[in-house]
Amino acid sequence: MRHRGWELSGMSEIKPNKEFMNKGGRPRKLETVEDFRRGVYAYHAKCEAENDGEGVFPDFAGLRLYLKLSKADIKAMSEGDSEYAQGIRAVLDESQDMRESWLARKMTSDNKRAIGCLNALKQPENGGYIDKPVDTGEKTLTINVAGIKGGAKAFK
Repeated sequence: MRHRGWELSGMSEIKPNKEFMNKGGRPRKLETVEDFRRGVYAYHAKCEAENDGEGVFPDFAGLRLYLKLSKADIKAMSEGDSEYAQGIRAVLDESQDMRESWLARKMTSDNKRAIGCLNALKQPENGGYIDKPVDTGEKTLTINVAGIKGGAKAFK
């Protein structure tokens, strides 16, 4: 019996499954950016085809599960300035755009789903929509001094 790369051959003896184990160093989960892109697009296509063709939301957690990647894996793959990391970030941005588009289309075409879609759109990985403008803490005050006796000198 095998479990996550370990051969279970009795309660007292557990030994590693050699064909599953790495030969030193952790290899990339997906060798190229194109492999990653194909996996992302396959996941989105799978989601579109589910539910008798009506589709289901292609959420980020589902994408990670489909690709068998953890949050840490995605973070490691997309960190840095290498061409590989930049490509992974570009594919993740494309995936976010596809999720945002899916939610916006559902929200506008199905009134029953509008609130749920809007709530999902507020999540950073789905677009990060906001209800209110972000307060940066900076305030601007403009005073029109036209028509005031003495003009700007009246405020000194």
